[in-house]
Amino acid sequence: MSKCDKLETCGFFKKYQDSHARACKSLIETFCLNEEKSETCARKKIFKETGAPPDDDMMPTGQTVDDV
Repeated sequence: MSKCDKLETCGFFKKYQDSHARACKSLIETFCLNEEKSETCARKKIFKETGAPPDDDMMPTGQTVDDV
């Protein structure tokens, strides 16, 4: 299975890849480590629209880590 093409520059992945928080681990498995599902990532959509990465605490669902 292929990974998201933005992993090397994704602030969320870099910050939370070693997190033990269940929500972060689940989202990383679902979005970051699945190339097809990564196309629905809210972070990726924002980057494509603005050319700038979203805040590191924004999850692939569009919510922030603090909201969970």
